[in-house]
Amino acid sequence: MTDDSGTRYDQKNEEKFTLLFEMYGKAMRRKAYAILRDRDWAEDAVQIAFEKVYRHINNIEDPYSHRTKSYLITIVSHDCYEMLKKNQKYYLMDDCTMQADFGTRMVKNDNSSDNLYYESLVKEIYKMPEIYADLLIMHAVHHYTLQEISEMMELKPATVRKRMQRGRELLWKIVYGDK
Repeated sequence: MTDDSGTRYDQKNEEKFTLLFEMYGKAMRRKAYAILRDRDWAEDAVQIAFEKVYRHINNIEDPYSHRTKSYLITIVSHDCYEMLKKNQKYYLMDDCTMQADFGTRMVKNDNSSDNLYYESLVKEIYKMPEIYADLLIMHAVHHYTLQEISEMMELKPATVRKRMQRGRELLWKIVYGDK
C-alpha cells in the first residue's frame, strides 16, 4: 500500500483532511460562534478542533457520513466549553443570564413574571433546531442586526431573514400551539 516513507498514506490523509475542512469548516465555525459569541475565539476553537482531527485522522473512515459531521461538531463544542472554563471571560448560558460584554442587560435572578417568561422563551429557543436557534438568540438576545448576523454566519441576508421568519413561526407554534 505504501512505500517505506509512507508517502501514499500521508497524501491520502492530507486529502481526507482537506475534504473535511471544506465540507464541515463553516458548520464548525457557526457552532463555535453560537457558543462563544466571539468571532476570534470561534476561529481559535475551530483551529484547535482541526488540530485534534489531524492528529486522529485515522479514526475517521467515511468523511461523507452524518456520524463524521456529528463527531467534528462535538469536538469543536467541547473545545469551546473548555475555552470558556479556562478563561472564565464569559459565563455559560445555562441559567439564561447574559454578561454586559454582549451589549445586553443583565437578567435578574428573581421570580418576576417578566424574567420567568424571558427565561422560558430562551429555553424554548435552545430546544429548537440549531439552524433557527442560533439566529434568534443572536438577534433577540444579543441585539445583532440581520446584516451583522449574515456576515458572521457567512450567509446571504435573504437567507438570514427567511430563517428568522421560520424560526419565529416555529417558536410561536411551540409557545402557543397551532393557533
